Amino acid sequence: MSQFAEKAHLTGIVNNWGPYYIRRVQDVMDGSWETDHTWDGISGGLVMMAPYHESLPDGVKTAATGIEQALNEGSLNPFAGPIVDANGETIIKEGEVLTDDQVHEMNWFVQGVDGDLPS
Repeated sequence: MSQFAEKAHLTGIVNNWGPYYIRRVQDVMDGSWETDHTWDGISGGLVMMAPYHESLPDGVKTAATGIEQALNEGSLNPFAGPIVDANGETIIKEGEVLTDDQVHEMNWFVQGVDGDLPS
């Protein structure tokens, strides 16, 4: 995307579904395939960040790379509490984590996000 917005595109998410499809086809071939939800994200190799734009300050690149590494290692869970919604209500307390079902059914913004969800 940088070619379309040379000074505005700083990075982006790259979805790499190839390994997932290979694994699932192999499961079918082995007779071990079962229906399931996939939440692989960065740690599963399905999601990665595009190269960071050269205009980003080194400190920002370092911080972003650190977050990527923590997500990959599992030492950072973006759905761990405390999580407060845009109305100031605590959704998940300190020490708790949203379940996969709660993540899937999210219909609220976190604190600091302004706007309205479509109805």
